[in-house]
Amino acid sequence: MEDAHIATHFTIKAGGENVPISIFGVFDGHGTKEVADHAAQHIVKFLTKWLELYNAESLTDERIWNAIKIALVDLSRSSHCVFGGSTACIGLIIKNELWIANLGDSRAILVNRNGEVIQLSEDAKPENEIYKTSIEKRGGFVGNALGIYRINNILAPARALADHHLNGAVCSRAKIARYPLTDFSGCLVLVCDGVTEVFTTKEIADITREALNENAPDINIADMIVKRSLAAYTTDNVSAVVAPLGGAD
Repeated sequence: MEDAHIATHFTIKAGGENVPISIFGVFDGHGTKEVADHAAQHIVKFLTKWLELYNAESLTDERIWNAIKIALVDLSRSSHCVFGGSTACIGLIIKNELWIANLGDSRAILVNRNGEVIQLSEDAKPENEIYKTSIEKRGGFVGNALGIYRINNILAPARALADHHLNGAVCSRAKIARYPLTDFSGCLVLVCDGVTEVFTTKEIADITREALNENAPDINIADMIVKRSLAAYTTDNVSAVVAPLGGAD
């Protein structure tokens, strides 16, 4: 098992005020568990550093976006692991807005009680022409190894933390999305590709909504997703983090 996760709260100082932030994330390690563990243990430190530096005068969307972007790059560089890396799919709740930052092929899904399902992340696959072009500009190549497209015939995710042995072919600049949580009632679901190997986004949302409709506070939705993924014979490590938002509390 090479995955790690985070679900906690922290506070930053921005524009003369204390700003509380909730963070949720999954980190799907490859080659080693070291990078995923490092990310889970240190991501709050790097986010705090860069969010405070960029937003010292006032908190703005542009400054938050830039801070998250550089924080993950800094986190990636801070790993001393030479061989191996990790995906990172994180959600930050800042002043009733959800920010998603994604590196790799883990997935972020919003499941609204009203039936709406929104996939807020894009699986970063090297065969995607945009990622392929970026990889080639960084000195790497995309090969097909046993039917799976990989960077330098080694790495399946097109973006990731660390993987220093690929000599810069892997980018650690996350794709970032923002979603307002006003009037939202439902869950944020973060899963690694051990789940999406066997379930579509809609199927993951169906499992989540089934549990929400039970209205039973003792139901562990993340546990349901993991167990059903294992029952569906996924061949990969399985992790899920589910955060109730708005009226789902």
